[in-house]
Amino acid sequence: LATFRDILMLSTAKKMGIPTVYHIRFGRVPEIAKNNTNEWKRLKKAMLLCDKVMAIDTKTLEAVKKYAPEAKVCYVPNPFDMAKVKNIVDNPDARKLQRVPVPILGGLTVVFGILSGLMAVNLSGDFFDLFPVFASIIIILIVGLMDDMISLSPKVRFLVEIILVLYLTGTTGWQLNDFHGLWGLEVIPNYISVPLTVFACVGIINAINLIDGVDGYSLGYSIVSCSLFGVMFYELGNIRMVALAAIVAASLLPFFLHNVFGKRSKMFIGDAGTLPLGIIFSTFVITILSANLHIEITQVNLGLIPFTLAVLCVPVFDTLRVMCARIARGKSPFS
Repeated sequence: LATFRDILMLSTAKKMGIPTVYHIRFGRVPEIAKNNTNEWKRLKKAMLLCDKVMAIDTKTLEAVKKYAPEAKVCYVPNPFDMAKVKNIVDNPDARKLQRVPVPILGGLTVVFGILSGLMAVNLSGDFFDLFPVFASIIIILIVGLMDDMISLSPKVRFLVEIILVLYLTGTTGWQLNDFHGLWGLEVIPNYISVPLTVFACVGIINAINLIDGVDGYSLGYSIVSCSLFGVMFYELGNIRMVALAAIVAASLLPFFLHNVFGKRSKMFIGDAGTLPLGIIFSTFVITILSANLHIEITQVNLGLIPFTLAVLCVPVFDTLRVMCARIARGKSPFS
């Protein structure tokens, strides 16, 4: 019935001169093509009616090329299949809950959604201030992909993270330099605030990275945290950060629902997802606690530092727990 529907829709589109693309997600294509079944004949008719056929696996691509050579077919792999073929997976071990290897390229799709959202909102308003964040996300995405594929050393990752944090603070002027009266401190000098910013942001990035070991943990936490930060930025009148928080939460939600409640194709977001999320959460923190943005607190019982600590307490204390456990076993805390 689905193929009959496709044929009807493609025929109508062809008569109207509308370009069409047919995306094949049918695992039995090689089998039905070889046996030349009626099902294959209907599928072949649908493929010949469209301008381009997209196959998501190599076996389907080869079958279409062999048994329907006149169809204009191309290969467009999805991240799940590509991760399994290239062995870009999180293998089970004693400290992990999964029993089978889980692909870890989900972060690529999540970050693509975040970057697409940032480009879309920039068309409707002046969000150029977020360009350093945009650039940092792209760079850390590449580093995360490399780490997922070839396992970069911790030294290389730390170096890149430090450089990106310094780039963010240098281009935006945002720093952890305003304690808003906590412990009697207000604005602190640059020679203290810059090292403090680097230390805090690198810690946040790696704390978010560390919690991507349980199905849905990092995704669910990130959605809740983005929602809380979004509400706080709305109260503070920072619409740019409200937009960023909303975009990140909206990009994570479909993947979270599919990964946690779906029955197949589960994926972790991997370093390609957690490292960009760490950059984004670092941006949230240094934006809230930057004296350069002149944030004024109108609520009497609201403390910005306690708020940020409360939101980030889960990954931060989880990271400290893991590092202490590794040190107690005589291992490197960064292993």
